[in-house]
Amino acid sequence: SIQGGDPVGVSVVPETVKLTGTTRCASPEDQDVLERRIGEICAGVGAATGAEIMVEYRRVYPPLLNHEAQTDAAVAIAREFFGDEAVCDNMPGAMGAEDFSFFLQKVPGCYLRAGLRDAQHTSNLHAPTFDYNDRTLGPTAALLAEIAEKRLEALAKGAC
Repeated sequence: SIQGGDPVGVSVVPETVKLTGTTRCASPEDQDVLERRIGEICAGVGAATGAEIMVEYRRVYPPLLNHEAQTDAAVAIAREFFGDEAVCDNMPGAMGAEDFSFFLQKVPGCYLRAGLRDAQHTSNLHAPTFDYNDRTLGPTAALLAEIAEKRLEALAKGAC
């Protein structure tokens, strides 16, 4: 968001302006680059215009990074459970600010998505028209239970 000035005096340059937003990164290295470049660009704009620019960059959420072994296992179990045609394992990385990313920093795991769309459910998750597809709840819960059971069996055998 951009906040500054008086809406009535739109042609008057405000004394201060506040710009806020979020950044999303695919890796910690990308976060480092983005934070550095935002600071450099703001310093350059300030030097060119004589404006004082203060940057407060906060890393609220880390990138969501699945672990390979856990992802491979979850994909294999999902393929057994739903069939090859129902599983997409080449989706681009998630750029969401996801609480699960904190868990993945501590414990190897896999964040997976369940397909919710059909002819009646076409809105994106964060759209005001989003309507959860209740028919997916049972199969998704069953898949998660299957993953937990098979991974616990593998763990008991020392296979993971």
